[in-house]
Amino acid sequence: MKRKLKTVPKPTKKEAATLNKFIWMADWHFDCTIKKKCAEISSYIIRWEDGECEKAFVYGLQAIKTITEEPCIANIFIRYSSKVYQTTDLKSITEIIALLKKEAEFDDYNEKLDDQRWKKRQKLLNAKKKKKFKVKKLRLVKVKAA
Repeated sequence: MKRKLKTVPKPTKKEAATLNKFIWMADWHFDCTIKKKCAEISSYIIRWEDGECEKAFVYGLQAIKTITEEPCIANIFIRYSSKVYQTTDLKSITEIIALLKKEAEFDDYNEKLDDQRWKKRQKLLNAKKKKKFKVKKLRLVKVKAA
């Protein structure tokens, strides 16, 4: 019994524009520049793939206010795969995490849809080949001894 795929909403243009504002950084580059000077605040699970989870990590750059000399967080960085998003407020963190989850769900949906289309196409091609190449059964004729 085949189940129909549940359609997942596609990120809007505004959401896609928000997600496209990232800095691409390799792991070693991120470790040397940002992670070294920041503290990890939290992590969020974005998707599960093959029994392992992909997480988005939130890092905060510690600073001190000049007037009151109180410790604070100056910049917030969100690290997901090789993308780094920079924000300054907590509201945008939740928005970006939600958008990352939405994008991951839509990507998974597209992959499943492509797999279904591929399997359907392969099935049609195999049926076409079987129809085209029917082998006729040959009869054996005994040759009389001369």
